[in-house]
Amino acid sequence: MRTRTSQGDKAPSFARPSRPRDPYANTTLSIHASGNTKVDAWEKAELLKIQKRYEKSNLTILEWENEKKTRAKQRVEEKKKELDQRRSVNWQHYQNKLARIDHVAGGARSRTEKNKRKEEQKIKERAKEMRSLGVSSPKYCFLC
Repeated sequence: MRTRTSQGDKAPSFARPSRPRDPYANTTLSIHASGNTKVDAWEKAELLKIQKRYEKSNLTILEWENEKKTRAKQRVEEKKKELDQRRSVNWQHYQNKLARIDHVAGGARSRTEKNKRKEEQKIKERAKEMRSLGVSSPKYCFLC
């Protein structure tokens, strides 16, 4: 059977404590609690200067990053448009080739069919002539 464990039986938690959103919110300005207010004020002013300088630097980096990403996206879109146009031109070229092949094949078929009918007509005429002459077995060089 299962029994409930008490709080003392549980393993210790190794989770990190949550950090404050503002890095300067929970820090004490002076390491030594000496009570020197001029030093505290100077330290606070210097920390504020550093914070502003790095915020400005981060803004510059962010602007640069956004500009580069925008340019890269524009280039990708241009390439994509160019590729779509090429694909369209190639598809049209392919369709034209297929139409030409169909046209040539149709002409060849009609010529072949015409030649077939012509040869069949010759054979029918020879057979008719042979029958009229009373030839019982055809020779290969009958009317040569």
